[in-house]
Order: sequence, then C-alpha cells, then structure tokens
Amino acid sequence: MGQSVDPLRRTALLSPRGQEVGDGPNDFQVNTTFAEARFDEALTRGRWRLGLVGPDQGARVSRGDLLAMDLRTHELPIACVEGWSTSQTWTGVALRDLAEQVGGLDVDEVFLESLQEGGAFRTMSITGRQLRDPRTMVALQVNGVDLSLDHGFTARLISPNAPGVRNTKWLATITFGGQS
Repeated sequence: MGQSVDPLRRTALLSPRGQEVGDGPNDFQVNTTFAEARFDEALTRGRWRLGLVGPDQGARVSRGDLLAMDLRTHELPIACVEGWSTSQTWTGVALRDLAEQVGGLDVDEVFLESLQEGGAFRTMSITGRQLRDPRTMVALQVNGVDLSLDHGFTARLISPNAPGVRNTKWLATITFGGQS
C-alpha cells in the first residue's frame, strides 16, 4: 500500500516502485519514460493526429478535435506488472464515443498502436468489453493538467481493470476490430 498512497510512497522501503517523474500533478510512477521510448518529440505536437480505423470507415482526429468532444473524468488506478500501483484522476474522451464514429462499437477486439518505434508494448489489444466500459478512455489530462510526455502526451489509453502495460501511451492508431 505504501507505493500507492502518495505521502507514503517514499517511505515504503520494501515495496516495488516505478520511476517517479515530473512534478505536481504528473508526479507519479511510470514504467517507461519518454526518453527510454526513444522517438521524436515532434511526433506528439503540431501535426499529430490519432488514426481511428473501424469496420465502416476511418478518421483522423487532432488533439483539438478530442478536446472539443464530450470529456469524461474518472479516478482510475494503474497497476503495473513491476509491482506498483497508483490511482489518478484522468480526463479524456470515452473510447466507445470514438468507436461509434467509425462503426466499431460492437467489435470483439481493439488494437492500439503507439508512436514508439519498438518495444514490447508498442502495440497492444483490449477486449470489446473493455471498449464498451464507459470509463475506458483516450486520456488527454491527468489530475487537471495535460499529460506529461512521460505519461503519454499527446494521448494515452486508460482502461479500468487492465494491467498498466495495456494502457498504451503515445497513441498513434486505434483499430476497432483487431489488427489492420
């Protein structure tokens, strides 16, 4: 519990913990920092678009497009396979709202791709049940501020009851219905 409760985190001597990065609202654990992910920061700025691929159609949405949608806020945990957990307040667009735009709400699988060029967690999938959970979101903010690069800016997935590695950071493409 010490690593999960912010004031106790530094005193939890025998508890596993991830890397602490950032300050203020973004000061909580990560398993991989932006520097470790090794891709060009410019990919998260300016021309960044999130690709949405569905059974009926595709779309590309900017961060501004996402921020103009119906935003939801939920306090959700991330439990890392490295042994730490944290609970934060996330704000973003419900994944099911994005799925509806491309006819993908009834699929059995969702395939996520990160801007990372390599690594074991560059691609990930979640179930249709997770997609339809109203708390599963493309997060744009955490604790009232924009995500830091280390926490997945420009956008990341946050899904309840999913291990941290399934909460893909630096989203590039979401394919509703499996791999494209």
